[in-house]
Amino acid sequence: CPHANHVLQKCISIMPPTSLQFMIDELSEQEGSVRRAAMHRYGSRIVQQLLRKCGPSQVRVLAKVILEDVVALSCHTFGKYAVTHLLELGTAEQKYGLVRAIERNIETIARSTSGGSVVAAALSYAAKEDLVWIARATVQSPSIVVDMAHGRRSHAALLHALSVLPRHEVLRAFGGMIQRMPELRTSRY
Repeated sequence: CPHANHVLQKCISIMPPTSLQFMIDELSEQEGSVRRAAMHRYGSRIVQQLLRKCGPSQVRVLAKVILEDVVALSCHTFGKYAVTHLLELGTAEQKYGLVRAIERNIETIARSTSGGSVVAAALSYAAKEDLVWIARATVQSPSIVVDMAHGRRSHAALLHALSVLPRHEVLRAFGGMIQRMPELRTSRY
């Protein structure tokens, strides 16, 4: 039922977090349910609202699944919202795990249509000392830079990544970009 998510969202908005445990239990009861919900058009809204409303200990199971499936979720139209919400609202340990997973899988994530939003969120919400990892991974390959430059959301993440890096690393990245200048000029961003 496409309207059931509105009922659940209303429950989440008016009920205290401890009363929402039944939703978390239901989602985590069957293996794969959290992932399916996070990737569902309406289910993703419920996962987002639970991450926003409930405390870290309460959504630990949801966060664990998001961390395990970070690549698939980051590259999915609706799944990306669970990742970006956890980047914004998660514990320092959860954010660290997400940042490291995004860094290791930057090529896959940055090249996907939805992944640019996740890279941008990682650059916005990661701890200051972790930003440079994402930034370096982002500019490590000229082909990633070209792909991100063409993305509606990822081009802003690329600019943010360049602003985080020390000058000598930015100059090295620009050196790689110069070779791909004809492709970069075709970007409308």
